[in-house]
Amino acid sequence: MIQEDCLRNFTAWPLYGPDMSPWRNDAIEPTLSLLDQSGLDLNPKAIVHNLEQQMQRPPSRSTVNRALKMLLEGGLVEKVDGGPFYRITDEGSAVIRAQQDPSKYDFYTE
Repeated sequence: MIQEDCLRNFTAWPLYGPDMSPWRNDAIEPTLSLLDQSGLDLNPKAIVHNLEQQMQRPPSRSTVNRALKMLLEGGLVEKVDGGPFYRITDEGSAVIRAQQDPSKYDFYTE
């Protein structure tokens, strides 16, 4: 399956450990990482499913949905054709790859 191939090397916490995340919502960083590393357009159910496969303590679906709302409002992800699928933006990729300072987003607490 293409999704499994894309996610083989997925790392859920590339910048911080799960107990040290400076994001206001624990699903923000793993969701951005998943979208960035997979290169796929994913719906919330697929995001949750993949995080469950990759993380010992994955965020709940409601936490992922709240994270997606914040990321969408911040311009870090976008909806694909107005549907239920999300795609990371160039700005989101820059943030998760530590090429851009995330402190300008109100959901970043550090």
